[in-house]
Amino acid sequence: MNDARATTTIGFLGTGAIAEVMIEGLLTAGAFDGDILVSRRSEHRSLELSERHASVLVAPTNQAVVDGSDIVVVSVLPDQAFDVLTALDWRSAPTVLSVIAGLEVERVTTLVGRADADVVRLIPMPPNRNGLGPLPMFPPHERIAELFADVGTIIPVTDEDTFSTFVGSSALMGFFFELVATNAAWMEDNGVAPEHAAAYSTALFHSLAGETLGLPAQELAQTADACLTAGGLNEQVLFSARKQGLFDAVKDELDAILERIQP
Repeated sequence: MNDARATTTIGFLGTGAIAEVMIEGLLTAGAFDGDILVSRRSEHRSLELSERHASVLVAPTNQAVVDGSDIVVVSVLPDQAFDVLTALDWRSAPTVLSVIAGLEVERVTTLVGRADADVVRLIPMPPNRNGLGPLPMFPPHERIAELFADVGTIIPVTDEDTFSTFVGSSALMGFFFELVATNAAWMEDNGVAPEHAAAYSTALFHSLAGETLGLPAQELAQTADACLTAGGLNEQVLFSARKQGLFDAVKDELDAILERIQP
């Protein structure tokens, strides 16, 4: 048993889908031994989590979450942050772990009303439920990194503007899922049974992503061209996408996302 994990209580303000992902990741892949306090926001999900896991306790109020936790995860919507955070007494001074995409450390510090607040930002995503995927973190924080080490690949970021780039990149999730689903739908349109099309498409993209895992930047940039045969099928699709400006359009949209989330 990890003593730090066993003696730590993590609280969640807001119990939406991302909070659930983090809790499931902590308790399964992360083997977290301590207690988890959840707020009554999204009460149905809070009660379900407490029924599935003995260590998950539903707190009567948000203040009880703050008072009873060593680390408080803020996972409310951006437009709810002001009302939720400013209504609380933060004198117990827990570490505040914000997963709100567009809220900078300085802003969270202001909302909790403590200049000495220990505020950290993290970008969790659905695969973290199973201990997979990246977990960019700003600023680097030894205790948070230790607690979430098995929930995802910790990427410590030392500059908040750079961290915003990681936030922007996470916006590709829906695009990726749509690409997987589009391939499966095309296979169905051409006579493949739905269950076989889904099984093939999901396994295909999962395995291809695995091929790139851990590649250095230069090798990653060459991966697409390295798999081509002159005049082949892969070349036809890739060159067509490039000609139509698909990848440039993706980068342009990521630039727009960055402008949206940076102050």
